[in-house]
Amino acid sequence: VAFSPDGQTIVSGSDDKTIRLWDIEGSPIGQPFVEHEASVWSVAFSPDGQTIVSGSRDKTIRLWNRQGNPIGQPFVGHESVVLSVAFSPNGQTIVSCGGDKTIRLWDREGNPIGQPFVGHEAPVNSVAFSPDGKMIVSGSDDKTLRLWRGNWQSWLDVCCQRLGYHLVSEDPALEMTTADPGAILRSENPAITTTQKACATCQKYAWSDEAGRQTLARILRRQANDLARFGQPEQAIAKLQQAMAHDPNLRPELEPLAAALAAQ
Repeated sequence: VAFSPDGQTIVSGSDDKTIRLWDIEGSPIGQPFVEHEASVWSVAFSPDGQTIVSGSRDKTIRLWNRQGNPIGQPFVGHESVVLSVAFSPNGQTIVSCGGDKTIRLWDREGNPIGQPFVGHEAPVNSVAFSPDGKMIVSGSDDKTLRLWRGNWQSWLDVCCQRLGYHLVSEDPALEMTTADPGAILRSENPAITTTQKACATCQKYAWSDEAGRQTLARILRRQANDLARFGQPEQAIAKLQQAMAHDPNLRPELEPLAAALAAQ
């Protein structure tokens, strides 16, 4: 069972192979949704409340509108009963798990995204997205919970953090940000290095929100530390100023460092 996002409607799945909608007084809404060929084990509303996803013992996943009409074809890929389904917070991705011990991602047209997540040693009974959509949690009969990265942005975050560590150790003077990262990515100028394009990618997609800016600020601070250690105080001060611009909360800590470097 699940509530709609506005809390006014309940959806239920059943061993009778149907899905039903109810108001909060317990009155049925419309007719049962009938297409599954076996018990319906899991149901969920999309974030906008207009679409319902269901998972069944018939090994399929289906999408429905609120009138009970199936949307598209069944999602086929699980080799056993589908035990849990959920929408991502943006409503564009569906996660499922089942008796075949796997977790799978799908787009709304029923196309699998990537390979199945394999790691549990027994049927996976439940899955859910984190509120930011970057992580998936699963629970299994093997008595464990597991966390998984749920979208390409979360993998990019990992890559950009590693890029930061690489730059600190290999090239702390490299400018990691630009006024127009898109121009760097679009450019065919051979003088633009792969590292510069990698930084532009991270700036555009991974360092653009508040958490990303904080990550970038920490990397810039480490660059500044290395530049100061290498006897380049002016460049170190510039990096500290960039770090403070991306994360103002660091200002009380970094301003004294910049002043001390300027006094050298």
